[in-house]
Amino acid sequence: MERITRTLADTLALLLGLNPRRRALAVFLAAGGLVAMNLFASALFALLGPRADRSALQIWVGLLSLPLVFVLFIVAMRQTLRRLYAKELKVIEATAQPAGRVGLVVFLSTFSTFTNKLPEHLQLERWQGDDLVTALAQEPPEWGRIRRHVIASNMQTPLEAVRYHYDEGTLRHVWVVCTTDTQDAEDNVRAGSQGLAEAFAQVVRHEFPENCPKIHDHHNNGRLLTPAYNVEETFAVVDYIYREEAPRYSLRPQDIISDITSGPVTMTAGMTLACALYERPLQYTAAQQEPVHGKAVDVPKPYAINVDDEALRRLVLRHMADVEAPPQAQAPA
Repeated sequence: MERITRTLADTLALLLGLNPRRRALAVFLAAGGLVAMNLFASALFALLGPRADRSALQIWVGLLSLPLVFVLFIVAMRQTLRRLYAKELKVIEATAQPAGRVGLVVFLSTFSTFTNKLPEHLQLERWQGDDLVTALAQEPPEWGRIRRHVIASNMQTPLEAVRYHYDEGTLRHVWVVCTTDTQDAEDNVRAGSQGLAEAFAQVVRHEFPENCPKIHDHHNNGRLLTPAYNVEETFAVVDYIYREEAPRYSLRPQDIISDITSGPVTMTAGMTLACALYERPLQYTAAQQEPVHGKAVDVPKPYAINVDDEALRRLVLRHMADVEAPPQAQAPA
């Protein structure tokens, strides 16, 4: 019932041109509009009656109620109405490094080292996920070799995202979203990243031994798994983190930032959709070129992705207003 109520409130906010996070205002305006319409109709009926008392307070209250709600609605939408036809709409803008956050959401992909990024004496080695797990299971692990392979692999990106917020002194929680195994039409199974969650946690604990953030993955929360190529499932997982996990640790949505890197484009799309319209912070960890000026980077660095949700809605409204009717087919001569 709570989910249905929240969904209806979100839908109402979008229909009124408001941010879904302002669902309370949307419900207030809708309820106030219904009450005002009833009061206005009653007052108008009484005013037009044969024995109308035009000085009665309740008549004037009823007559003014509907215009008042309309004015409040216009005030709530003032930015949308004022900038609907602005010449430039910056819906998405990449900026400098984001502010440090208490929580971080990252994707974990399958593991593979790139031989061109390995030192010369390791050029003949190319690790896959099983090689990393085996190396970490040794007693003691050969951390020098492991670290060289990690920073030469696709695991470096989420690790550097963690490092950035850890170095900012704010990071306390990391949610690691892993992928399930997939099966093709010929029943061949392609391993997802779920078997690497503990390996990533071990690497994080070794890299940041002091005040290490709490790692949340499918081992302690089975909800943090998603198919690699399912936008809707990824959306649901990220939305779950903000709606249910954040309050559990007394965190606001603004305290958690989601990193769209390290997953296939379907997962990136799901995360972006889950964050964009709700003003949930997003970042992109650039591994080759930074997104602001296109300069090369030596080590992956996070960059904030600012999504103007109001500009996004204005862009949709502008498109709807500018759509031309399809041309009428001409009858043959």
